[in-house]
Amino acid sequence: MAKGEVMKETDWEVEEDLRAVARADAVRSDPDRMKKVKALAKTKLDESKRKKEEAQKMIELGQEA
Repeated sequence: MAKGEVMKETDWEVEEDLRAVARADAVRSDPDRMKKVKALAKTKLDESKRKKEEAQKMIELGQEA
């Protein structure tokens, strides 16, 4: 990019995608990092499911009133 040229939004997104791919490759090639990522993903998924169940219970209680 030339000096003083403004980066287009799509150019910025492509740059960010490139960084994401590079980070993903680094994680995939490191078994310890991948293990930690999988454990965190499971924790976040379980937490999300729990929050969804709690919200559903609140909705059901509100409908009974």
